[in-house]
Amino acid sequence: MWQDLVLGIGAWIFLAAIIPSIIHPSAKAPFSTSVLNTAVLATFSVTYWSLDLWGACASNTALTLGWAVLTMQRYRMNRRNGTPLFSLPTVPHWLTVARNDLCGTS
Repeated sequence: MWQDLVLGIGAWIFLAAIIPSIIHPSAKAPFSTSVLNTAVLATFSVTYWSLDLWGACASNTALTLGWAVLTMQRYRMNRRNGTPLFSLPTVPHWLTVARNDLCGTS
């Protein structure tokens, strides 16, 4: 099937794109992003397997493993640095200023 080929090639391209992050000592995606990508890609692999798309399943499984490696690297990095695994982003300064202007507070 042509779909198997297209999905398979796409996953290999995405795997090639994350290899620099795997190799780099500190350039890693956030932990939550890595966990989510690993889980969704694993689900895609099972789905491709159930549809007999063997090429897509194999390449997507390799991509899932790549994201799993990134997840473990980020986990270890966060533990070493004392950074929480999941954290809420801070409010940007411009948003705080805009809120204060609207509410009349300083």
